[in-house]
Amino acid sequence: MILIRIGFFGQVLTIEYNMNKWIEHNKKKYGVEIRALESIISADVRRSIPPNQFTSDMLVALKSGRKITTRMEHYISKIVTDNKSLDPKDKSDRLKWLESVMPKIIMVINLVDETNWSGNYKQNKLNFLESIKRQANHKLSLSKKQMEFVTKIYNQCKKNIEKNENKS
Repeated sequence: MILIRIGFFGQVLTIEYNMNKWIEHNKKKYGVEIRALESIISADVRRSIPPNQFTSDMLVALKSGRKITTRMEHYISKIVTDNKSLDPKDKSDRLKWLESVMPKIIMVINLVDETNWSGNYKQNKLNFLESIKRQANHKLSLSKKQMEFVTKIYNQCKKNIEKNENKS
């Protein structure tokens, strides 16, 4: 049992709080979800991908005995179902896709660095490409529009670099 004393403007409020009770409650009620989130995070670590912060936060909330709201329950189940939907063959196909796409995204990021765009414009492009890179690593997929926009940025970079070389 943990005894917490909170001082607030000269008043002291004493709260008796039994964390072990809530930890056990979460273990019983969310045992499947806890194991699923642990496996999702460990899979990311095995692939040398930093785990998703939100997924980690939800796991910590479950394991620490925090009260889980209905909204948290919804997002925890969404994380689990989104990651469960991939069968091993599909996942291996997506990993092959990731291995072919990631060098291209990194190449476009490097091209953006070589342009003479203004600081904010260049930074916006880099932020977008970094978010695309994170999503590709985490979800193992990108939408058609996202891929088209990466191609558009690539073409803009090439055009800008060629224009600068012609000026020289």
